[in-house]
Amino acid sequence: MGKRKSKVTMNKKQILISLYSVGILGIAIILIRMLICGMNTVMNPDAMLPFTYGDQANFFLSILAVPICIVSFLLFKQ
Repeated sequence: MGKRKSKVTMNKKQILISLYSVGILGIAIILIRMLICGMNTVMNPDAMLPFTYGDQANFFLSILAVPICIVSFLLFKQ
């Protein structure tokens, strides 16, 4: 019974680590896109609220930070 419990914990830990790495990869892609396109370049100048690439990157970084914080809490809680 002890082996089964550790195997389930290991699978859960692997899933959490993979979610964490996907979040880090997403943040890296957003930062690279921001560096390539430039911070002050307006994406759609005809829009009602024109966003720059830097504004959009900050928005997505704040969204991606939430799951990474949750996964970090769950990983280090064990």
